Amino acid sequence: MASSENKQSSKDWKKEAFNDFLYSMDRLLGEKPIKGLLQSMDDFFATASKEKSFPVELSETENEYLVSAKLPGISREQIELEFFSQTLVISISHQELEMEENQSKGIFKKHSATRRLSHSVAFAKPVMGENIKANHRDGLLEIKIPKVRGKRIQIIE
Repeated sequence: MASSENKQSSKDWKKEAFNDFLYSMDRLLGEKPIKGLLQSMDDFFATASKEKSFPVELSETENEYLVSAKLPGISREQIELEFFSQTLVISISHQELEMEENQSKGIFKKHSATRRLSHSVAFAKPVMGENIKANHRDGLLEIKIPKVRGKRIQIIE
């Protein structure tokens, strides 16, 4: 009888200790410095993902995938395409150079910024990476990726 009471009190003690731990963690993470830090991290990751990409459309026919991206104001030289086993990576880099010179005041200001955005497209079916064709005209990038034709297998009764 005493043995079962000891087991029960041991379980109660562990449960109470665990509840105390959860309460302490809840208080720690809910206090202002930590809560502010966690909110800042959430905000950072929410905005970072929006700014690091651009809209891409993927369509599919029987023989190929067609990837298209509207890139207004981006020249062909600013676009980089890379293919890694089953994944196409489209990257664009946009460089801004701002110069201001005021000789009468002896001020020269130069500001340079480079922004790099990328988007990855993974393909569900095997594709022929060596036969990819890309075209960029009037701000529209179109990429055709041929599919590998598999052998159809007939199911016999």
